[in-house]
Amino acid sequence: MRRERFHPDDARLERENNNAGMRQGGEGVKYPKVKVKLVGEEGNAFFIVGKVAKALRRAGVSEEEVKQFQKEAFRGDYNELLSTCLEWVNVS
Repeated sequence: MRRERFHPDDARLERENNNAGMRQGGEGVKYPKVKVKLVGEEGNAFFIVGKVAKALRRAGVSEEEVKQFQKEAFRGDYNELLSTCLEWVNVS
């Protein structure tokens, strides 16, 4: 089974970025100083949420807030999961 991976030209990532209303510099991001590299990484939903959650914890975000992120991320489909990540942290 082939795993989906992010690619720099991924139209979904660009669309989700636009849908989240984000601009350069992380404007509109809940935790703009938290940076997570997802381009070229594993595209599995659990991997993505785990990587963002780990970055939030390392940045000192409360466990309650991390759980809220996870709850929001898994609330919808894969595109909504990506959108939630883009709303919470700076994704590259």
